[in-house]
Amino acid sequence: MEISSHEPTPEERHRTARAVAGQAKDADELRELLAMLGLSPAEGRAPVPRPRRQPANRTLTIPELTAFVQRATAAA
Repeated sequence: MEISSHEPTPEERHRTARAVAGQAKDADELRELLAMLGLSPAEGRAPVPRPRRQPANRTLTIPELTAFVQRATAAA
């Protein structure tokens, strides 16, 4: 069996800490389990900020649509 050298992302660490917290019987067990995994309680508290995405599709305004049609017809 090969051991991966993959470092978990902050989001993976956050999700793991949350999963462990959901299964721990009490705070002491949670601390012990997190320590075994090399995680801190803080990693389960704050959500990891995700990069903002631009919407894939959006409605064009009339001026944008007009400019688009003008460029398309001029190129043809």
